[in-house]
Amino acid sequence: MWMKHPQVQRIVGRSRLLRRAAIGLASAIESLSLRGPKRGDTLALIRRSKRGRESLLTANESFTLYGIAHAQAALDGDLAEFGVFEGTSASLIAAAAPGRALHLFDSFAGLPEPGADEREVLQRGQFEASLPRVRARLADLDMVRFHPGAFPASATGLDALRFSFVHLDVDLYESTLAGLAFFYRLPAYFACEAALIETIDAVWLIRGQAVGWAPPASSGAMLVSVGWVVALLAAAWVFAGQSGSPARATPTAPIPPRPSAAGRWIDRHFVIVCYVVTLAYAGMKLLFAYWWWFDSTGFWMAAFRPFPDWGTGPALFGAILPARWIGTRNLAYGLFLLFGLWLAVRRGEPRMLAILLLQGALIEGFDGLWLANGKFNWLWTGQNTDFYMRGGFLWVPDLLLVGIYMMTRPVGRRA
Repeated sequence: MWMKHPQVQRIVGRSRLLRRAAIGLASAIESLSLRGPKRGDTLALIRRSKRGRESLLTANESFTLYGIAHAQAALDGDLAEFGVFEGTSASLIAAAAPGRALHLFDSFAGLPEPGADEREVLQRGQFEASLPRVRARLADLDMVRFHPGAFPASATGLDALRFSFVHLDVDLYESTLAGLAFFYRLPAYFACEAALIETIDAVWLIRGQAVGWAPPASSGAMLVSVGWVVALLAAAWVFAGQSGSPARATPTAPIPPRPSAAGRWIDRHFVIVCYVVTLAYAGMKLLFAYWWWFDSTGFWMAAFRPFPDWGTGPALFGAILPARWIGTRNLAYGLFLLFGLWLAVRRGEPRMLAILLLQGALIEGFDGLWLANGKFNWLWTGQNTDFYMRGGFLWVPDLLLVGIYMMTRPVGRRA
């Protein structure tokens, strides 16, 4: 607890002698508690890794790092560390996964300029360890790749790599954010989904201008959609680590215990059910998109209620524009469901699909309530209003079940 006090952190952190004394004392105490239940060869490895170099990790932290890196070695992909210092943790990671490429990212010039709220504890150049010195200390590790310089510029050209383990230890908020943005880019996919929706919305508004449908708010709405496209694509670019390709990194997570034979049988068969449900739901969304676009008036009358007069020309375009927007969202959602399915099957990344399925449960629930409100309060008389209302409610438990199940599947486990 005493090390959490900013003044203590500043005094100890800025003195190599005090750092070594404080961390050495904590490590000695922790080593005594680890000696009984933990493997002796692992503890010996940790002691050897600290020999002749300064480490900012205590014995317990070192043991945890080694254990997680060793577990993650069961997955495909390289290893990475952002924030190397003198290479103690890098040597542990390399020992945990021999034969794997280990990418080390560091300026090797100490910390960059801390933020305003970090200067009370940290200072520029703190924890400096030169590249030649670190290279010399890791010279016996032939799978180590050094990437010196400011991050993420130092990661240029590595977008296509897939990482099974990433250790971020960079102290500063901005540096941590840059590391997360590069190595963990799932939010970029959802920004792209929203950008696709807004792009097609803008296209419909531009087309409306071309056919003469131009109410006062249409130009403003078109500019808003274009603005959202730019903002969302910029967000996706940032989330993707300022690179042009999708992420291929999986976040660090320990491998769970191997399930029983019965558990593996259930998983193997139920995950197929999840994929079939996803395909059926995505197919329905794409079919709805087709109907909303190419049979807008017919689908509107079948699902909701007939209009006495749809108008012609620009008036007709304006009347069916909401249907086109609904179709746009169905198209984007269906395509991203298929993309999420591909990630789960081919890349062992189930979480995007899980989030999309849970999102679908929410959408279908609202759709069912909206149709029920139209039927009972507004006396909608569409031919299939009942059918779509009940269908929406029936999708909710199915999507919730498969969404929750996919969310609990470990990253890296393919079908």
